[in-house]
Amino acid sequence: MTGHDKHPHDHSKPHPGAKAPAAATTLDHWPQIQAFLISTFTADVGSGTNAEADAAQNAPHAAFWQSMTYSQFVTGNVPGVTDPNTGAALPILIVGNSQKSNIVMALQGTPGSIFDPTTGGIGQMPQGFTPITAAGIQRLANWIDAGCPQ
Repeated sequence: MTGHDKHPHDHSKPHPGAKAPAAATTLDHWPQIQAFLISTFTADVGSGTNAEADAAQNAPHAAFWQSMTYSQFVTGNVPGVTDPNTGAALPILIVGNSQKSNIVMALQGTPGSIFDPTTGGIGQMPQGFTPITAAGIQRLANWIDAGCPQ
């Protein structure tokens, strides 16, 4: 018997009481979301090696994301931005509905919306920088769809 065979049991099933490994693309709570947004919009690599954001010029967004509270993010409006068609304030997100959440639509550059990169009055975010990857946007969308757990 080898060291691995001393306690024979079925290795094809999880060990009783073992936790499932966390998915790498899951953001479960506000601190993770905030850290993701900070790292995404304040990347200082500038070399093109960061797939989420590739320029040091994003650093001015750091204070914005670092100071935003959970409540401000989940229930607030995009600071200083209004719908160019109506003048109405733009809620950052709609809890439970990522497809209608402005932050997701802005990051995706949703066609036919104010965030459309070619025809929208605001355009895709982050403007002037490499768009966030689809996987990165999905991480945020999953959290919104899960009800924005704090």
